[in-house]
This record gives sequence, structure tokens and C-alpha cells, in this order.
Amino acid sequence: MHQVFYFVGLKYSSATVASALNNTLPAVTFVLAAALNMEPVAGVAGRAKMAGTVLCVVGSMVMTFYSGPVVRTMDSSISWLYVQRTMATEAAADAGGQAAILGAVLVIASTGTLAVWFIIQKKLSKSFASPFTSTALIALMASFQCAIIGVAAEPRLSSWALGLDIRLIGSLYVGLVNESFPLFKPGIKMT
Repeated sequence: MHQVFYFVGLKYSSATVASALNNTLPAVTFVLAAALNMEPVAGVAGRAKMAGTVLCVVGSMVMTFYSGPVVRTMDSSISWLYVQRTMATEAAADAGGQAAILGAVLVIASTGTLAVWFIIQKKLSKSFASPFTSTALIALMASFQCAIIGVAAEPRLSSWALGLDIRLIGSLYVGLVNESFPLFKPGIKMT
């Protein structure tokens, strides 16, 4: 659900909105864990966590809804044609109205589903002896779900063809690097 919500939300909004809202993941996870009494909020440490959560959400909202002039960083002699095209695409998405709002809501839903997954994973790791096996099984189940949703959304076989281009590199990166980060957490011992 996380990936489906995220990529559909990205389609309807912009990369800036999706990136900014995705940065609320620690805040959403903390709020859910605190609501389920899995995270202590009393004392100085709890107040610091709550202040950090508020700061995280406020920063993401400012990044999402900022509509002033473009903030320039440094001049560069490098041609930024890709960035200029992306900015034009994002400006068109920002002018999209209802679709842009739907995209933002879907990205927030994506963040919520991933936060719920982190909480479930914490509970599961206490009772299940092998974290790598549980992660592999859940990734396999998610692959089946995404395949079913993908085929329902795009039944033409030609749309699924990957050439030696950025689509292949992007797919490999998301599959191998981006979604395997729970396997490489420090402190997990291999058994």
C-alpha cells in the first residue's frame, strides 16, 4: 500500500510535495507509537520528541505549501535543463487544483501506511525469532499485491517492458536499495 499510494500520489502532485510530505514519516510514526503507548512522552525526553515532531511537520508543511519565488542556492556553470523541465512540470502540477490535493493526500496515506508497518514490525520482531525471514515474507506478499494492482491498472504487456534505460535503473534502485533499508539496520544480528 505504501508504494502504490506514494507513486500514485507522486503522479498527481509533484516531486517537491511528495518529498516534503514523505519527510513527515518520523513524526507520523512517533505520533502513532505514542498513541499506542509504545513510546514514552513524559519527561524532558518526551517533550523534546514532541517538539521535534511539531518542527518536522511544520517544516514539511512550509515546503509543501510555499508558493513564493523560487529559492535559489548557488549559481553554477552546469546546465540544469533537467531541473528546469522538472520545475515546469511541478508548476503545472501545482496549478492542477483537485488532482494536486488528491496527490498530497495519497502521499500522506503512504506515509501513514509505512508508519503502521514500522509499528507492526516492532511488535513482530519481539515474538518472531528471525527478522530477515519475516521481512522477506512480507516483501514477497507486497510484491504479489503490487503485481495484482499493477496488472489491474495497466493490463497492456508492452507497458511492462523494461529497456536498458532509466526505467530499469530506477526499478533496480527502488527494489534493491530503497526498499531493503530495514534489512541493513545497525544492531540486527544475523542468525
